[in-house]
Amino acid sequence: MFNPLILKDMYTNFDSNTTEIIVAATPDNIKVTLAGDFAIKSHNSQLFVNENILMTELESVWRNVKDKSNKIIDIQLHFEEIDQLTTATNKYTTPVISMKKGQRMPHKTTQEHKAIPVDWAIVITATFEPCNRILPIIEFIEHVLGPYFTPAMSSEFEVGIRPLLQGEYSKEINFLISE
Repeated sequence: MFNPLILKDMYTNFDSNTTEIIVAATPDNIKVTLAGDFAIKSHNSQLFVNENILMTELESVWRNVKDKSNKIIDIQLHFEEIDQLTTATNKYTTPVISMKKGQRMPHKTTQEHKAIPVDWAIVITATFEPCNRILPIIEFIEHVLGPYFTPAMSSEFEVGIRPLLQGEYSKEINFLISE
């Protein structure tokens, strides 16, 4: 069974009421994770998505962020289960789409699931080289979350992330997006 809904922008994959930004930094890299409920509800069922559209959307985000700053190392999109109903079911897979520095096209693998979840979460993680500038990270978030990430949220986020960019690696920043 295939979900015929065609998504036009990456942000339409996220439920704006549950989306969270998590930023963690080490001396080697900065990881930015955008996670939230998958906007196309698949309650109590296996997930069916159009992998080609997701690959195109992820490639678009990669190219837009890479054009502004060459600090992005890789980007990955995958799906996670929210509250498993049962563990006794057939095995099935969901796509894992990624791009790395030096690749021209997104790469698709799969992740195996053994349980039927109550719902699904979408997770996109980008890894950046260490940098003092916040622009590459803001560009990534804006390209993925679009209108969900307002200028007011952007300003608040910039204030919160500054310590990480200045070398406070013991912190992890969590920022909840809500309308």
